[in-house]
Amino acid sequence: MSSLVSVIMPYYKKKSFFLKSINSVLKQTYKNLEIIIIYDDKDFEQEISKKFTEYLNSQIKIYRSQEKTISAKRNLAANFATKNYLAFIDSDAYPSPQWIKEAHIIFNTKSEVYCVGGPNISPAQQNYLNMAVGCAQKSFLVSGKYNYHKQNKVDSFVSHIPSCNMIIRKEIYLKFNGMDESLYTGEDLDFCIKINDNKKRIYFSPNVLVYHYDRSIKNYFYQKIFRGSGIAEGNQKFFDQIYLHVPVFFLIFNIMSIISMIFNFSIIINLFYLITVTIYVFVCLFESLRYFKGSNYLIVFFLIFLGNYFIGIGTLFKYLNFGLSNKYYQNN
Repeated sequence: MSSLVSVIMPYYKKKSFFLKSINSVLKQTYKNLEIIIIYDDKDFEQEISKKFTEYLNSQIKIYRSQEKTISAKRNLAANFATKNYLAFIDSDAYPSPQWIKEAHIIFNTKSEVYCVGGPNISPAQQNYLNMAVGCAQKSFLVSGKYNYHKQNKVDSFVSHIPSCNMIIRKEIYLKFNGMDESLYTGEDLDFCIKINDNKKRIYFSPNVLVYHYDRSIKNYFYQKIFRGSGIAEGNQKFFDQIYLHVPVFFLIFNIMSIISMIFNFSIIINLFYLITVTIYVFVCLFESLRYFKGSNYLIVFFLIFLGNYFIGIGTLFKYLNFGLSNKYYQNN
């Protein structure tokens, strides 16, 4: 990885976070990099010009686009990139000082690796409600088998890394035509499936670290609804991963069981439902105890308990052709 790295940063209406993100990239211990920013806010260029004058057109390059999905912005930036590696990070995240350097080491020592990522940890500088959201995201009940994204898991080959912390060989990214520009959510999962299907390897390292600000509780639930919607939308691509539909199956089971209890259809069904929900509550309690550190235990329990239901709601609504505005998800 002796060539330069293009750090791609799609800006989306979180200015205070984004300025910190730019500063953190500029302070990387690995210096051979350029920053490519794609924005659609007409006031943004003036702000950047004022704060980063000395870096403009040399290390920082900015391009204005129409309102697009985050995937479209990333793809646009990839086409402007002049370097051999693309490093993606979100506008509400900032990297550790060794972020690029650690990825550089992996690419240089593991020739079979085409894509590198690591955890996106919740920063300490948040209020307790946002911290509770970050704690809940660590649970497998909320994030499934990808809950390692929010934890310092050991170095390993994985099937997926999030687009807020993804470094990839540019030739591979362009070969796969980038991320699906029609997707508002799940674009990184869709792209990682392309990598896996083409027998390329993805590597996760806790040293390739970024800090990612957590959503508000309201937007946490919106995120779960849209994640569920994305599962239904992309079912033709990964319906074989049936576990993705567990939340909607669980939701339907709950609805049918409650109807059964109201109309007293079957004592056996009612008893089975009560046992199932009791087990689910105890698992949620256990997961809350594991991850509530630095936050409020009851809030973390509440977020974990309801998280799966909201994913199921999103999937069910999409199959029934109901849904929220995708643009709202992107804005939040």
